[in-house]
Amino acid sequence: MDPVALFLAILRLPLYLLLELYYFLFRSRPCKPITNQNVLITGAGQGIGAEFARQFAELGNTVHCLDINKELVEGVVGTLRAAGHGAHAYTCDLTKSEEVEKVHKEICDSALIPLL
Repeated sequence: MDPVALFLAILRLPLYLLLELYYFLFRSRPCKPITNQNVLITGAGQGIGAEFARQFAELGNTVHCLDINKELVEGVVGTLRAAGHGAHAYTCDLTKSEEVEKVHKEICDSALIPLL
């Protein structure tokens, strides 16, 4: 048997397995609909966090917005509520465990949060 053909035959199996692994890991999966749920967004006072809050609220979700700056997060939540969306504002410094525990308890008493 030709050594090149033998070499290619030997390489075919690992190459096939690598392609199967690649397909398994990176194939597109069906998207889960993100509507009518409670969504927690940190850094929602401005920038990308505020935009996430707006987009999730437009999908019909109740948005729980956290930010270190009380005025900013209340402004975003006020805008969302004025548009008829469900939104809640929480002020929290995520570097302080006491504040995180307090906000966690406050949110868990009112809603189950499946999306962070």
